[in-house]
Amino acid sequence: MANCNESCNNRYGVLDIPWRVYCKKACSSDGETWDECRADCNDMCHKTPVIKEYEWSAHLARSPGSPTKARKCEKACIRGCAFKFNVSASELSAAIPRKPETPPPPPPTRPKHAVAESMDRGEPPNISA
Repeated sequence: MANCNESCNNRYGVLDIPWRVYCKKACSSDGETWDECRADCNDMCHKTPVIKEYEWSAHLARSPGSPTKARKCEKACIRGCAFKFNVSASELSAAIPRKPETPPPPPPTRPKHAVAESMDRGEPPNISA
């Protein structure tokens, strides 16, 4: 495990402390296989209910929170699993989650003025003051 922690220190610098922590958590993960360790990363990095029956308890989870930070957490954690189990770079690359494609935002809508709405209905505009 010392080699795993050392690898995390070498990979993540002083400014990457949160991700270094998640990498090291993988080093001390209870997972006994590469797949179990990665499953631990998924559980650790994504908000899930702490108490299974209560969805609101996901807010009690100690995961990073936002989807962007959760992806970074999972990437660092999986890298720690790779250090722990001496996984090849190609297998590691295939295991790291890719950023999902996000659809473009819808165009902004502006409320129509009453005159424009009446014209849309084919009515003459009422422009009396």
